[in-house]
Amino acid sequence: MKSTVISGFVVLMCILIVVTAVMFGVSIGSSLVNKTEFTQDTYSGWIAAGATLAITILTVVLAWETHAMRILQQQQMKGLRADAIKPDIDIHLQTIGTMSNLLDIVVRNSGNGVARNINTNILHVDGYGDSKIASEIIDELNKRAIMSYGISTLGPRRERRSFALHMLDYKDDILDIRLEVKTTCIDDDGTEHPFISTIDFGEYRGTGSLEIKTTHDIAKALNKIVKDGLTVKLSELQSEDDN
Repeated sequence: MKSTVISGFVVLMCILIVVTAVMFGVSIGSSLVNKTEFTQDTYSGWIAAGATLAITILTVVLAWETHAMRILQQQQMKGLRADAIKPDIDIHLQTIGTMSNLLDIVVRNSGNGVARNINTNILHVDGYGDSKIASEIIDELNKRAIMSYGISTLGPRRERRSFALHMLDYKDDILDIRLEVKTTCIDDDGTEHPFISTIDFGEYRGTGSLEIKTTHDIAKALNKIVKDGLTVKLSELQSEDDN
């Protein structure tokens, strides 16, 4: 846009210069043909013509600067609106409560605008872990509706989550896997925005997350405690009856 304005200004200045040159040429030619001499009135006319030309050029320059400033303001307003309605999608894994080996997949909109038609594509980053295990993990993640079907609308500072996977199902092999999630969505103006998120299971290395028992294991342990307590109580009652 700015280059167009500059080109128009240059063309206009060229036209003014050509017109001025033609006027000077016609005047000089007429003087030579009629063999007239310059008088005081002639000099005054040339001064007036020069002043008029200078005023015209200054007016054109001022008009060009005003037009350029207007275009700049329009671009700034357009940029402010684009920032005001732009979504910012991030996809990551998050532990469920205190069970750090159980992971939810979270789709979060950290931007200022509403994200619509959110679609994702999960890829294995080459060189990070076994490709077969990575494919299994990707298939597991794609079973979640928010990944396979997508999300129609997600407001600013809002998130959607779904259970992702159990890390113990993959043992230590999962710690070598790194995934890349490519996400696309559109804003309220219909402009498409691409995003890339990285899921690196190596971040869980050394945290001891794979040694924590699951809720199922805890439930079994509590059940065993209850059964052992009942057995002890029954043994005590049996002893009292024998006495």
